[in-house]
Amino acid sequence: YVASETMDPPFCAEDPATQAQQHRRHQQQSKQPRSIWDTSTVQTIEGGALQTWTMDVPQVEHVQLLLKNEGTPLHAKADVWCGPDNAPMQLAVYSQDGAKHPFSAVVGTPHFQSHTIGIKNSGPLE
Repeated sequence: YVASETMDPPFCAEDPATQAQQHRRHQQQSKQPRSIWDTSTVQTIEGGALQTWTMDVPQVEHVQLLLKNEGTPLHAKADVWCGPDNAPMQLAVYSQDGAKHPFSAVVGTPHFQSHTIGIKNSGPLE
């Protein structure tokens, strides 16, 4: 979970009781964590398809992989290529229920000029 950003609420009401009520409501909302799934860009990968992302930014030292589905078995293969001459790191992902048990991993990619991430959905086309 990612904590939401906290900001001081704008108070427009002149009534101190209303201001206090607005302040309490804002504090309660800011303490509720948001799901990482709500803060990430979603890419749908159909069954049997391969999706790749290339980053030519050497400052990227790690990437986070987040995989889930709508409650069916999750079968995927993830490859991480760091640099042009290196063998990829390969991850095989399986979950009986991709909604209840999503996959999350942080993969190190330090000091390489180019990074490529490939994810193949090994599950059936739905």
